Amino acid sequence: MTDDADSDEVAGWIDGLRERLERGDLASLAPIDLGDGVLASGELTIRVMLADLDHLNWLSRDAPDSPRLADRRRWLVDDFRRLRAQIG
Repeated sequence: MTDDADSDEVAGWIDGLRERLERGDLASLAPIDLGDGVLASGELTIRVMLADLDHLNWLSRDAPDSPRLADRRRWLVDDFRRLRAQIG
């Protein structure tokens, strides 16, 4: 699998995650530890991660070539990969 294919797969999984969150499927998730601290619930962790991703996407509109934003997005996508391994 190429990096682009993996990125597309993760992006598709994140879209599905948003749908699961909206349906309430993640409301009963226990706290999740991705190595950056633990919030009160898995659902809250996911909401924060998705808000962070949305914020980075918004910031990238004005600074598409920012290496700091690209690094932060890569780290966040890696967190989403770890999350996917934990919750499917």
